[in-house]
Amino acid sequence: MDGIFKKSTPAKVLNIIEMLLGAVGAPARIAYGYFFENMRGEKLLITAIIYGSVGLILFLYGLASFLLNRNAYLHLDEHGMDARFLWGSKIKCAYSEIAFCNCSATTLALRMKNGKNYTIFGLANSIEICDRIKTETEKEITDDKTINEVGHEIMQTTKRIG
Repeated sequence: MDGIFKKSTPAKVLNIIEMLLGAVGAPARIAYGYFFENMRGEKLLITAIIYGSVGLILFLYGLASFLLNRNAYLHLDEHGMDARFLWGSKIKCAYSEIAFCNCSATTLALRMKNGKNYTIFGLANSIEICDRIKTETEKEITDDKTINEVGHEIMQTTKRIG
């Protein structure tokens, strides 16, 4: 089973608008102040610093949002999961290493038995992925271990980390 990463068209358009505002809007405002409002000296410098900073922040935010989950994938097979998400975070693990799985509409949250937490955003089929992971992790519980014993192990791991 593979994960489906989707980014809506309005979100892509908003990211492009943010980058354009930062890259074009700030320099245009500075140029407008220089040529049409006859700003000179200290007033122009302050305007350039303020609009330049805001423009840079807008551009970087738009770029970071646009590149979120670029080349992302999630693959589940009979042995475990292999995923790349966000800005290059990777997981390759067996189902036995996953302690807890939770999901919402487009988000998958994983807690590993070693205490690490992973949150995967923008996953269109997160509910199906979560169900598959829960099914596979329940297979890992043998007759020797009850669900209460596994829960106790997870709580002990949490206490050591916290």
